[in-house]
Amino acid sequence: MILTSHLSKMKRFKKQRWICARLLFYLSVLPYLAESLKVAVSSVEAQVGKDVLLPCHITDYGASELDLQKVGVDWLFITLNGTKEDLYSFNGQVPRPWRNWSRVSEEELQKGNASLLIPQVKIAEQGYYKCVVVVTPDRAEEMLYLTVSANPKVDLSPPELTVENGTEKFINCSVKQFYPSDIQVRWFEILGNREDEVTSGICTGTLADNVDGTFNVTSRLRLKPYLKDHEKKYACIVEHRNRSISKITTLHVKENKLPNGIIFTALGSLLVTLFLFGMASLIYVKYFRKVPPTVTIVTMPEKLIHLENAVFSCQITGFKPKNIRVEFCLETKDNRHKYISTWNSREINSQVKLRDVDCEEQARLCLREGDMSELDSYFRVEPPKIQSHSDKTFSVTCNIVAILDMYRHDDAKLSIKVHHSALPCSATEYVILSVAGVPPRLSKILIPHHVVHQEFCMLTCPISCFKPRPLSIRWFKKQPEGEEEELVAVVSMNEALTHDEVEKVHGYTPSISDAVQLEDKSYCVSAMLLFIPTALEHQNSLFIAEVFHEATKTKARMQTWLQVSAMPILEPIDSFPNTPKADESVTLSCRIHSFFPQKIEIFWCKDGTSMSEKPENAESLANQTGLYYCINKITFVPSRMDRGKTISCQIKHESSADPICVEWHMTTLMVSPRISEITSDSPILELGKTVTLTCQIEDYYPEDCIVQWNKERGVIKTENPTLNPKSGLHSSQTTMTFVPTMNDHGREIVVEVLHYATMFQPIQKNFQILLKGVPVVLDIVCEPEVAGYGKLSTLKCAVSGFHPENITVDWYRDNMKMTDGVTTTDVEKDSRGLFSLCSALTLVPTALDFNRTICFHVNHPRLQQPIIKQATLGLVAMYPTVFEIEKIPLCMEVNKLQTLRVQMADFAPGDIQVEWFKSQQPVNMEITTAEPRIGENGLCFAESVIKFIPKWKDQDAVITCRIIHLATNHVTEKSCRLTLQGVSTTVPEQNSETDELQLYLQTDSRSVQIHPIDKEMGGLQIQCLTTNPEAGEKVTLKCNFRDYDPNKTELKWYKGIYPLHNAKIEKKTCKDGFVSYVTFQTDGEDRECNIRCEITTDGGGQEMEVCYVLKLK
Repeated sequence: MILTSHLSKMKRFKKQRWICARLLFYLSVLPYLAESLKVAVSSVEAQVGKDVLLPCHITDYGASELDLQKVGVDWLFITLNGTKEDLYSFNGQVPRPWRNWSRVSEEELQKGNASLLIPQVKIAEQGYYKCVVVVTPDRAEEMLYLTVSANPKVDLSPPELTVENGTEKFINCSVKQFYPSDIQVRWFEILGNREDEVTSGICTGTLADNVDGTFNVTSRLRLKPYLKDHEKKYACIVEHRNRSISKITTLHVKENKLPNGIIFTALGSLLVTLFLFGMASLIYVKYFRKVPPTVTIVTMPEKLIHLENAVFSCQITGFKPKNIRVEFCLETKDNRHKYISTWNSREINSQVKLRDVDCEEQARLCLREGDMSELDSYFRVEPPKIQSHSDKTFSVTCNIVAILDMYRHDDAKLSIKVHHSALPCSATEYVILSVAGVPPRLSKILIPHHVVHQEFCMLTCPISCFKPRPLSIRWFKKQPEGEEEELVAVVSMNEALTHDEVEKVHGYTPSISDAVQLEDKSYCVSAMLLFIPTALEHQNSLFIAEVFHEATKTKARMQTWLQVSAMPILEPIDSFPNTPKADESVTLSCRIHSFFPQKIEIFWCKDGTSMSEKPENAESLANQTGLYYCINKITFVPSRMDRGKTISCQIKHESSADPICVEWHMTTLMVSPRISEITSDSPILELGKTVTLTCQIEDYYPEDCIVQWNKERGVIKTENPTLNPKSGLHSSQTTMTFVPTMNDHGREIVVEVLHYATMFQPIQKNFQILLKGVPVVLDIVCEPEVAGYGKLSTLKCAVSGFHPENITVDWYRDNMKMTDGVTTTDVEKDSRGLFSLCSALTLVPTALDFNRTICFHVNHPRLQQPIIKQATLGLVAMYPTVFEIEKIPLCMEVNKLQTLRVQMADFAPGDIQVEWFKSQQPVNMEITTAEPRIGENGLCFAESVIKFIPKWKDQDAVITCRIIHLATNHVTEKSCRLTLQGVSTTVPEQNSETDELQLYLQTDSRSVQIHPIDKEMGGLQIQCLTTNPEAGEKVTLKCNFRDYDPNKTELKWYKGIYPLHNAKIEKKTCKDGFVSYVTFQTDGEDRECNIRCEITTDGGGQEMEVCYVLKLK
């Protein structure tokens, strides 16, 4: 009864046995919701050509839905050689599938599902995949393995095999398109329910590769059947990656034909004999033969758990007659025998005899079994029921329900003994009980939301669902790249639920909560560790809780990283200068210290609005305690309207949920005054009438201000400053009253205002005195503003405000009065009774007008001397265009007069210097250089001529003409080679080529140094002809192409992979080939250029390319 009550109670609470465990865990986790990001993945298998979903679920992100603007997802494929290939990326806005048609559902991503869909997966895509998830500012990543398979296609031929008795036949099993190559093909012979593996007569071919990466293989079975093998079946079984495919063929064996009479006679005799023997056997078996029972093995649960229900079952079948007795016994591991129960079938469906069994029967059993004890109350035998069968046999099933205690029943032997008259002795079946405990489950270690420097911190590790009770806990600490340090030697909870003494490291206090027992007899506790963390010792430390369960001999660990933070302390803001001024740069600095970790965000605000100026980047440094400090500065220019505003330095740090700030008030801002233009009380100033000039001085602080006028005679008044209560700024007004004279016309009145607090120099405002009737002459205006040579230009000057109308205006150039192109409008009278006119000078500038001054003179009766305005035409100096040296006559002869002429055109001004050289030495020849003349385009042109009588030694001499334009300092050189008729060339080939290079190079405006050709360099080679080439300047290169026809060869010059644009390229023919020259402008950022010359013949085939590395300064 006690056992029955206990079992019913266990069943009553079975459905709620996890409720308490889950509730305890949620209550312990609720105050410390995890904010560290995690991703969960699992390896998957896929078939070739099918779509596969790689699972990746985001957890612990602390929100119901993710903000995709803060989410980044990257999927990577790791190849066999370890390299990483991008598959898919999502940066918060735009998805980018690197693998065709791969995608992550953004709708699912909001719910934390970052799984990647790969359509039509390929064999080559088998391997490791990495899922990287960033939810700002956290990051997590995990790896999974994708297994790709191709199931084999099995074909067995023929499906039915007909063969004559004693002849050979083959059965073919073809396995196609499978992957990977590991496969096993086996043959079986099937006859009824019997299957025997065939090991002989089998020929399996080698693997054959398919184009798509799959494999094929063929296996053949050789058969020589006889009549006894008729209707046999043969199976080809293919095993591939835990998958088995079977194909079966049926064998039909033909027999040789015999005479029908013999067959029928033999068959009839056999049937009669079998019938008589069968009837006799049936009568004996059914009514007279005793059949012993068959006792099956005792079945039980796969795993026996401490203090949980377990059902043991044993079937006793096929016995006759009906009477049978069954005994149930238990033998413990210390060889103590315990009697459980007995059952007898004399009464159909009789109850099992337990504790109320007959005393004599129990005594008899005790004597027979030996050292037996009382009935074991942990076991209950369900009443068996006998079942009869059509063959006159009986069967019975025995079930034993037990609640096992690992301390009592582990390694015990549970026996079932069967007594029957057909058995010579009792039949016994038994099982050895192996009762196991339940190892503890460790949940994530709970830590405070913010672990603060030098404030108490408690780590809590929930341990749940373990039994039996004895448990040992150790705490460890591990620094990054360091060894584990044991903090607590032993924290144990014994069977009586009491805590043992602990050995601990100074500063760490461990503890264990009271154990809670659940309805399934398991326990839940929490292990705690209390200590005071510091940034220097505990930042990025790994704390490990190790639990050892004595009953299951299991050891489990749970770990967590500790991130220590310290709230920053802000000192008052300092300003430089101490007293800031409006519209002048001010630097504010704030020292921030005692914070951890190092990452900190600093913002500067003005009246709560973020400032547009960027603060200086200040590096955070660590002190001896491991805490960080920095000084942050911002420089800005306050305006006058900023007086009274508040500047704040705001700090965002992970140690504080809210920003931390310190404020600085601009109550001492110095504001310089705004000075208005000087105004007159009379719009028109007249000779001898009193005039009052006024200047407003507004919005300044402090009020000390000095005002000074530059006119000697006049009454000056300056008002006392007035304060604007809203802005806190001062304003005042100053006036000067005087009577203008004729000497005051055109004079400027200046007022100077000096504000000592904000200025070192006074501010000036000017007022020009223009008297009524006295002419006012404006500056000369040129149209167009930049004049061009040979193009029409107009100079204009306006005269106004004069009275009377008698006035004379003239234009002068180099003190010479100009009359051509001068037009003057008629005198016009305005509403004030004053007169005005406008005069213009139209001319076509030439090179002679470069830097010339044009003057405009005005004479009027009210003027004691004329008013003169001057202007200079904005003409630009231009260096000459120099043509090639002209030979007269073209064919030179020895001892005959020869003339060389160089023409120069389109230059201004005309100041040039011409020099002639022979072989880089000044010539001693007759030189005639004509004076420059003006051409139709307004520019100068000229020519220079030398005459000489050449000698035979002048053969191949180089004549150079150097033209220097003095205004622009531009130097141009032109050269030619003297070729005399009837004189053989005696100059070495090297000098000849060098002179030819000089002839080409001197066409450029800058001088270059010629390098002689190295005869031994051979083949093709690029040379730099510019001395010390510099970035941003022109460079000349050459390449000598020997044995190439210049008319049948096309060449291109490249810089890197791009053709050289805007480059001057020229080919010079020589006796054994040609030379190519290229001149181009280098970039200012170039330091090293890869130059390449590519040669192509008429046939279109590329024959050669030459490379050269050009190094620039």
